[in-house]
Amino acid sequence: VGSASMALLSVYPLQLAWGGQEWWNCVQTVYPLQAWGMVMYIYIPATWAFASILFGATLWLRKIINDVEFGLGAMALSLLMVLITVLSQEVHIPSVSTQRLYIPCDPGISLNARFVPTGDSLLVDRLDFSLFAQSILQRVRDVTGWRLAP
Repeated sequence: VGSASMALLSVYPLQLAWGGQEWWNCVQTVYPLQAWGMVMYIYIPATWAFASILFGATLWLRKIINDVEFGLGAMALSLLMVLITVLSQEVHIPSVSTQRLYIPCDPGISLNARFVPTGDSLLVDRLDFSLFAQSILQRVRDVTGWRLAP
């Protein structure tokens, strides 16, 4: 679970490696705070979670915690890291950043047509954590009346 959660973070660098600066400029045109969002709401919490898991491994090696405690702790931290980063980004910068893990962006076409559904649209929808996060936030708003606004 932890490896899968951390692997999600490698999707953006892979797209950047494939599409280069042209792809990144295209994404930032549509989502102007995407770079800021990636650092503040993805990489910093992921680094913290990874460091916590390594600290747990130290406790496990010293026999301070057992196998089950270490496994449950690492799994919980990994899942919480993904959930918290997605939700906090959607609360603070929802329309100027995205939680799409796969962002096909063609800089050669007009701004309005860049994200029009194509053959990739099913994959884009399946890997869009923004939709999931917005539905969770809407349920919280409906139940609590609490306005989680930017």
